[in-house]
Amino acid sequence: MRLTERQARAAFDHTTSKCVTAGAGTGKTHVLVQKYLSLLEGGTSIGSILALTFTEKAAGEMKVRVRQALAGRKSDIRDEFMWARISTFHSFCASVLREFPIEAGVGPSFTILDEREAFRLREEVLDDLIHGTPPAGCRDAVIGALRAVGTYELKNYIEALYTRRGAAETFFATLARSEEEVLNAWRTAVERYRAEAFTTFLDHAASPVAKLRDLATRYPGEPDTAGAYLRAIEPCLAGEIAVAGLAEVHGVSRFRRNMGQKKNWAGDDLKELRTAYGALGQCLKDHADACLLTLDPSDPFTGVTLDFFRDLGMVFSAFLDAIEAEKRRRNALDFDDLVNRTHRLFCDREDIAETHFRSRFQFILIDEFQDTDPTQIAIIRAILGDSANLFIVGDPKQSIYLFREADVTQFAHTRDLIEGDLGGETVALDVNFRSTPEVVAFTNALFSALMAEEERPWEFLYEPLHPFRRDDAGSVEVLLCPKVKDRAAGRRAEADMVARKIRAIVEREGKPIVRAGGARPAGYGDVAILLERRTNLAYYEWALARYGVPYRVHAGLGFYERQEIYDLYTILRFLINHLDDVALYGALRSPYFGLSDARLYHIAQSAGRSLWERLQATAEPAVATLRDWLLLSRRLPPARLIRRIVDTSGISVLLGGMGGGEQAVANIEKLIAIARGADQLPEFVAELGRSIDDAQREGDAPLDLTSTDAVSIMTVHAAKGLEFPVVV
Repeated sequence: MRLTERQARAAFDHTTSKCVTAGAGTGKTHVLVQKYLSLLEGGTSIGSILALTFTEKAAGEMKVRVRQALAGRKSDIRDEFMWARISTFHSFCASVLREFPIEAGVGPSFTILDEREAFRLREEVLDDLIHGTPPAGCRDAVIGALRAVGTYELKNYIEALYTRRGAAETFFATLARSEEEVLNAWRTAVERYRAEAFTTFLDHAASPVAKLRDLATRYPGEPDTAGAYLRAIEPCLAGEIAVAGLAEVHGVSRFRRNMGQKKNWAGDDLKELRTAYGALGQCLKDHADACLLTLDPSDPFTGVTLDFFRDLGMVFSAFLDAIEAEKRRRNALDFDDLVNRTHRLFCDREDIAETHFRSRFQFILIDEFQDTDPTQIAIIRAILGDSANLFIVGDPKQSIYLFREADVTQFAHTRDLIEGDLGGETVALDVNFRSTPEVVAFTNALFSALMAEEERPWEFLYEPLHPFRRDDAGSVEVLLCPKVKDRAAGRRAEADMVARKIRAIVEREGKPIVRAGGARPAGYGDVAILLERRTNLAYYEWALARYGVPYRVHAGLGFYERQEIYDLYTILRFLINHLDDVALYGALRSPYFGLSDARLYHIAQSAGRSLWERLQATAEPAVATLRDWLLLSRRLPPARLIRRIVDTSGISVLLGGMGGGEQAVANIEKLIAIARGADQLPEFVAELGRSIDDAQREGDAPLDLTSTDAVSIMTVHAAKGLEFPVVV
């Protein structure tokens, strides 16, 4: 593919460092590969180029692309490419620690915990800390924290703190040193938050406030409730708006019940007053609490909060100590350890960074730079030699998602470093190769308005894009759903509207799509639904199934939340504890047995100490099946047990005839594959339960996409790098 002028400048000019800003579809990965190849063609040795990405998949794809491009080149370059430093940040850090284990204070043969193993370790340590015997020094703190928030929330707090443990440890150290310092910081934050909230309130309330001021001037003495409302609210609108006074007036019930009589008002004035009253009321509902927020050190709640944070700090410290002790015992490091220990090594031993790395790498290339965190950037700064060339590629707009704890301001700081200290330049890739002109025009119009300021460190100006596909026609439609007060009902209505629209596109509208083979009508496999978060998945599954629209859920979205997985989980829970009434109830309601709520209620009302005992007193066929499975559970490993349950129940045939059934069957097969790594059923069920509680981002089992004409559902983030003819 021929490069654009800006792509060529970024890829082929090696005289200065470059910050390449690139939105979706602008060919940034192609530019990165061309940069690497151009360096090799210019005589740069492979060993002096360090290319870093954020996923193993991205690193692998880059290696494949470069290797394919080198296929016809000199054999010595192809052979040397075996030693290319194209890796993830974590892999690079691991190689540094293995090269200098003594200096870094790690065992030379350390193992690396993947995300699942690290999570399991944290769960085990935290369970032991909360439910076992905590260290004597923090026993009271554990009890205090549990009394304050309970087990579930305490675990969530500890896990959240662990992902930001550097900042957390700094905060708790400050609290231990000076309570007043923490209160001052809180007070400053509250004042800033209140000021920002007040500004937002003024922006949203400007129109109703102006209307109410005008009406109050023109109707100073109307005798009805509308006039009384204007007289009550007028002092609050004089000079600086008094939010507290406005909230108090809007809390008067008689104004809500009866807002004036038409005979006392001219034209549409009463109607406009009522509209302004409603609009101002909504603004107050949305922003008044934030505008009135205060911090009173003498408030008992402030004292209770400080006490809780002291307890939480002690529990967190004990948790960290226990985690580190267990990792030392196992000689293991997690991904965060790799980065943090490498950073500490370069800080403590600048001579190592100077002698072994700054002189080694002449060019440092980093993909998806918006995902970097401050520690990773500090590592890059440490190994960036005086004559080194830094080449970063990223989309600063994406850093607002805080992926991998990325700091929104870091991209801007590094851009300034490149343009200032390194004497480089920023190159904005401005041609979109993926979208049609209509889509690009809509995106430009929308985001040029939303991202029009660059006054604060986390703000970026939107760079308008130009479409490469000038001959292909596209369209942008806005679907508006009637406003519903109930959030769940609103979600269902939106999903219903989307499902109907997708069916119409495929079944009735015959919307043409353009592919390499020419134009053809859209099929279900051409459509993607992008969700902001996976918690809305169930609404769309329900709606698509209702209208007979086939769909599949892509990786990163809700595998452990799928009903077919939870049904098997409830069965397995019962098999390891036949006194678990909740598990048995769920199993009996599932498609495996299909008992109605009325039938289950009748069984539950009969005599017996447990639901299983009551069930056995009936003539239900489920009894014999469950007895067989109980016997099997005592002698079969988890994977073989699940296989027998699936085969003897005929669930695959049942699910296969339902909407989304092919995906459900594939998910069951995936669960069986996961179970092959487990020896004992209780341990497997416990791990499965943790995964369900944590709702890990495990995707559905992959289907053969080329043979499946189904709508794709995924999160916005999971859609990065993909393209579909129709996107909802």
